[in-house]
Formats: sequence, C-alpha cells, structure tokens
Amino acid sequence: KGNPDPIAYRALAANYVLGTPDGATRVARFAARSAEPDHQRVFALKLLADWSNPPRRDPITGLTHDLPRRDPAPVAAAVRPVLAGLFAGSDAVRAEAAQVAAKLGIPEVGPLLTAVVRDEKASAADRADALRALASVKAANLKELTTFARASPETRLRAAGLTARAQTDPAGALRDVPGLLRDGKASVAEKQAALAILGNGGESVEGDAVLSDLLTDGAAGKAPAELLLDALE
Repeated sequence: KGNPDPIAYRALAANYVLGTPDGATRVARFAARSAEPDHQRVFALKLLADWSNPPRRDPITGLTHDLPRRDPAPVAAAVRPVLAGLFAGSDAVRAEAAQVAAKLGIPEVGPLLTAVVRDEKASAADRADALRALASVKAANLKELTTFARASPETRLRAAGLTARAQTDPAGALRDVPGLLRDGKASVAEKQAALAILGNGGESVEGDAVLSDLLTDGAAGKAPAELLLDALE
C-alpha cells in the first residue's frame, strides 16, 4: 500500500505473469482499495480483465511473451468478494471495473451488489460502495435501492443514497437539498453529498441563500468545519 509507481506496477505485473489464484486475489484486492492512486487501480483492473487470455505483450516491458490461456474461474472468484470496492472511485476506475465484470462473465454483478447494499452485516462503507457501483452501471433497481438507502440508520449509506438519487431524479434531489442542509439532525456526510449535488445543479436563488447562510454561520463559528470547504467549492 502506498508504494511508488515502479514498485506497484511491477508487483502487480509479477502476480499477473505468475497467474496463480493467490496472485489474482492480491491484484483484485489492490484494485478494490480506494486509497490507491486511480492509475494504479486501472492498471490492476486491466490485468484482471486480461487474466484468462493474456495478450502477447508484457504489461511492463512491452516485450513479447507467450503466457498460456488460463482458467477464468479463479480470477472471477477473486473478483466477486471485492466487486463493490472495484466500482468505488473515479469514472475511469468504474469503467474499467465494468469491463472486468463483462470479460470475466459475472452476470450477477447487479444481484451481488444489490445483496451488499441490503446486507445489514456488511460495513457501511461497503454498502455505500455497492450502491455507487449500481449507480455507475445504471442498474434497473436503482430507484428502489435509493429509497431503501435513504431510510437506513447508516449515515454513509444515506449519503450514498442521496448521491444516487441525483442520478435517477436530479430535479427531485436538488429540491431536497436546501431542507437537508438546514436539518440539524442530518449527518455531515449527507450534507457534504447535498453540497456536491448543489454544486452540480447550477445556480439557483434558494441554493445561493443556503450557501450564504452556511458561510455566514461558518464565519461566526456556528457551522461544522467539515462543511466549509465543501461550501466554498
């Protein structure tokens, strides 16, 4: 974790060349860690996508090599437990994760992620990641899951639900933002998500008023410090 690019790239490529089930697990877990740089995660995801049918070019040197075709079952098994994490990140990461799921023939990506969202024993972070993943692939049941998430006692899941709602019903989500930002019971995570929606929703009189109130309260030390950078952005 946190290795310089040359070390990270070579370590990932070494696991890919060896092609063992343990190697697939290591690469999949790396790709699912949102703390790693996006470009390293995209590289890891590309390796997973090519795992069962390696191209002739070495991913580091560019030299030709003849790796045999490999059974896709072990790499698919390595990907399934971390599927939600693979979709957590930038658009580039999510797009590559979708390619991995398609190439490895994981048709149950929707049901798997849905099960994670609804699993009360799973961590709030994993459930939120799963909901964001479903939003990125425009899942058919996204509206239903958004409603479910917004009613959750988990603040991170509620915040993810708010962000997902902005994709299924942007006008409705934008209408809810001012009230949520003024709600003393709403969590900081939800308010940060609401400010992001406000920032993407364009200029409005009510939005300007909410931001003005937040900045005034912040100057007087009455607003959560965690929200001030979001409000300024």
